[in-house]
Amino acid sequence: MLIGCFCKAPHLLSMEKYRVEEDDFYCSELNESVLYKTVFQAVRSLANAGAQELDGQTVELFINEYPVAVERCKPHNIYDFVETIRASANFDNIDLYYGVTRKFAMLREYKANGFAVSAIYDELKGDRSTFDKYSVEDIVNHFNAISIEMKQKYVNSENITNHKVGDNIEEIFAKFQQGETKGLAFSNDFLTALTNGHNGLTIISGNSGSGKSMVSVGNLCQSCCKCIYNVNTNEWETNDDFVGAGLFINTELQFDSELTPMFLAFVSGVERYKIRQWDLDSDEEARVRKAGEIIGECLYAVDMPDFTVAKLTDTIDFYVQRHAIKLVAFDYVHFASSLGAEMKSGIQNREDIVINELVKTLKNLSLKHNIPILSGTQLNRKSREVSAVNLDETYLAGGIATAFKSDNVFTITELTQKDYTELEAYKNVYWNDDDKPTHVITLVKARNSKFGKGTHLFVKVDLGTGRLKNYFCTTKNLELIEVRGRDE
Repeated sequence: MLIGCFCKAPHLLSMEKYRVEEDDFYCSELNESVLYKTVFQAVRSLANAGAQELDGQTVELFINEYPVAVERCKPHNIYDFVETIRASANFDNIDLYYGVTRKFAMLREYKANGFAVSAIYDELKGDRSTFDKYSVEDIVNHFNAISIEMKQKYVNSENITNHKVGDNIEEIFAKFQQGETKGLAFSNDFLTALTNGHNGLTIISGNSGSGKSMVSVGNLCQSCCKCIYNVNTNEWETNDDFVGAGLFINTELQFDSELTPMFLAFVSGVERYKIRQWDLDSDEEARVRKAGEIIGECLYAVDMPDFTVAKLTDTIDFYVQRHAIKLVAFDYVHFASSLGAEMKSGIQNREDIVINELVKTLKNLSLKHNIPILSGTQLNRKSREVSAVNLDETYLAGGIATAFKSDNVFTITELTQKDYTELEAYKNVYWNDDDKPTHVITLVKARNSKFGKGTHLFVKVDLGTGRLKNYFCTTKNLELIEVRGRDE
């Protein structure tokens, strides 16, 4: 009946609403299954070619062009079959036909994967009472509930672990001695020193154009690329910070023209603008091509403009299990209509509530898989009214609750002329008008840091490559403090 409806209106096959596959058209009789699938393949091909309506003669003539298909359908009269289903199918019932077809296809797939389906449809008795009243979503929820029940019965509850304090103390000492409690390296060695590396959830907040995405790309590459080009020595160097594969979840950038050049730029040291315009000399082109090979070895990306908590959870779960990723960068935490729609509650979905729920999800996923997650937020409008060195958690999108759930929180902001005036005392020692910091990174929160809240790191951000140059660090009150980088 569903194929009959598609014969009457082939254009429906191009609609997202009617997602069908060849294996959906199944019959217990093998020969009839072959017939259904062959006719469906013909109808779909003719629909793709622009057919407005199909009859038995058109479908038969098309199939006759393919000897293998003709041989498969030999026991059947294709013309009579198509004419019969066209006449029998009630177009007003297409959603019913589609629902039944897809539900049975889904049950067959569950059965093939070892699930017992008799509670939904008893094949021996032919009992469809439960099947008919269940939607596709109901069936999915049924099997999900079984999985959750088994998990609760046989797997310890997530994030609940009982300890006797003092047990395994020597093992704990050994972890400290061997540096196992240190987090992954940021692309900036001073930032790594200030935070003891990033564990858990790290949030980088800044205004639009401040370089959040480029810095996140750099941080991901620092942990997940085996080699990085050193522009000072003009050599490719093995990356000692490499830990394994990484995942970038993209919400806004165009993958080919915007995101990929960012990865290439950080690894090669060639500005992304030059890469996009392919304005490269022979040395730069060789570096970019080698960077392409490097990022292809262990970086993954997922475009997810309409993200939800469920989609994020499923995606990160999949990539951890299938590709053993060691770090996730999610760009970036913001209110999305898809996220608000997912959180159907009796109260109005305020932006700060939705953002806080998303931050909580990212933190829980970090705990669940024991991997760091990087993300970013915008600063709120009030941040424009204060100096870059006076920002704190109240200026984050989502407010104080965003910082509460996170392990590391930074703000990254461009320095203004007023900021340079406040830093005049350091000018002669650390910078001059031709070589000076462009941004300040401020520690809003660093759970494992010995440095205080409000610590400032003054850097030059190369927005072309995502690389940072360090100048100096100060306390919240702009008093100079000593921070040692990787090579000091």
